[in-house]
Amino acid sequence: MTRDPTTDSRTRALGEWLDKVDKAVVSTTLTETPWSNSRIFNDARTAVNTLRAEEGTNVLVMNSATLIQSLLHEDLVDDLRLAVVPVMLGGGLRLLPDDAAGAWGLASTTILPHGAVSLHYRREQ
Repeated sequence: MTRDPTTDSRTRALGEWLDKVDKAVVSTTLTETPWSNSRIFNDARTAVNTLRAEEGTNVLVMNSATLIQSLLHEDLVDDLRLAVVPVMLGGGLRLLPDDAAGAWGLASTTILPHGAVSLHYRREQ
């Protein structure tokens, strides 16, 4: 996809970034991954603690409600940035449990050029 000239430039740029960036994969079944620059961790807590110990490391989770739920349950999330895209896709996993509403404060919102809304939440102290 990143090398296909017919793929739109935004998708190609994202794919190129994903190829280059360090990746931490949380899995109980994988023993190896075909992705370059990737490491496998058996659990989210070990992954986050290892990554946090590395100087200058920020952890970004993209598109995994199951992993985000696990990180929230383990109290390992400091910042949430959500994009609300105006497309109805059907059902799916709830990202936040019912009792999580009071733990987060809205820090900012941004309307993106393609019509989505980006929501930035910070953990309330």
